[in-house]
Amino acid sequence: MKFLRMVFMFIAVAVTTLLPFGLIALGFAAELPRWERITLVCGGLITARLIKPLSIITGRDLKII
Repeated sequence: MKFLRMVFMFIAVAVTTLLPFGLIALGFAAELPRWERITLVCGGLITARLIKPLSIITGRDLKII
């Protein structure tokens, strides 16, 4: 049971950490109307500002995004 909970938490943290990067990449690469691409990129930047994934990955307090 502990192992299942650990796996679930690992997946949740990985998805939460990588979500902003995925949104920004999708905003640049997707064949969508302009307003949807802008919304994806802005949503990714706002999410990156709230979660601070670069700080989580590197372990330092980076204020780049």
